[in-house]
Amino acid sequence: MKKETNNAMKSNINRSNARLSAVQSVYLMGVSDIGADEIIRSFTAGILGGMAIQDNDDGSETIVPLPKPDIALLSEIVHAVASNQQQIQQVIAANLSEKWPVERLEPLLKAILKCSIAELAFIKTSPKAVVISEYIDIAKSFYQDAEPKMVNAVLDKIATGRGAGI
Repeated sequence: MKKETNNAMKSNINRSNARLSAVQSVYLMGVSDIGADEIIRSFTAGILGGMAIQDNDDGSETIVPLPKPDIALLSEIVHAVASNQQQIQQVIAANLSEKWPVERLEPLLKAILKCSIAELAFIKTSPKAVVISEYIDIAKSFYQDAEPKMVNAVLDKIATGRGAGI
């Protein structure tokens, strides 16, 4: 039983890292000419990903290793975003408040929203609450102000059917 619990925890960590890796991949796709397949190959080969920067209490930073992402989920998310770019963009625009026009969104914030919406709309293998929570956590790892709250609001509107969906 303990081995099954450890395997389930490892699987969840790998899926969480797949989501982070997907956000990084979609960000790269948005700011470069690199395509989805090339980025996924780079993650699979260990060329991209595998490390994060951790802020320490004394203000310094430490590079820490990350577990390998669930490549199947990473690939699904990145390909869902690439294949449904226009629909996802429309959903993002339709669910933003007046305080958050599309033009205000940085490329990283767009990548977080694109991946989360793609997973909610096209993949549907994880409970909506898990997907929303994971992407809010990703937003919190990059932003400290209103951005995670905005991600939460947009995803909550979509997941509960109160906003525009796909």
